[in-house]
Amino acid sequence: MSTPAPVLVSGIATLSVATQPLPSGNAAQASISVVVTDSAGTVFPPVVLTGAETPTPWAYTATFASGQATAVATALDISSATIGTPASFTFNVAAAVPPATFSAPAGFGFVAAATNPATAAVHKASSLKT
Repeated sequence: MSTPAPVLVSGIATLSVATQPLPSGNAAQASISVVVTDSAGTVFPPVVLTGAETPTPWAYTATFASGQATAVATALDISSATIGTPASFTFNVAAAVPPATFSAPAGFGFVAAATNPATAAVHKASSLKT
């Protein structure tokens, strides 16, 4: 059985972070650069995250091919020097599962149009009731 071709999936990519002591010799941290390679082999340009992203810190919108992907995250100081060692993470891009239900016909109704002002008033009054 062949593997299905990847499909493009839009979503929110989120980097988890943990506070670490700053190594001596590095200036203060400015950002984290993230480079993703998706299952189709596409290497996306670096996304620079600062933790000030809204509405979710360390997150951005992206579209990747479904399947196994890799993200390489590199902490950068204010001089753009690498802090520590870049981290590599694998993650799965799963296509949204279509709903397992549908709207089946279950009935049909009809209301006659009013033929005189008195009947129209009754229909209008009954339609305003909640």
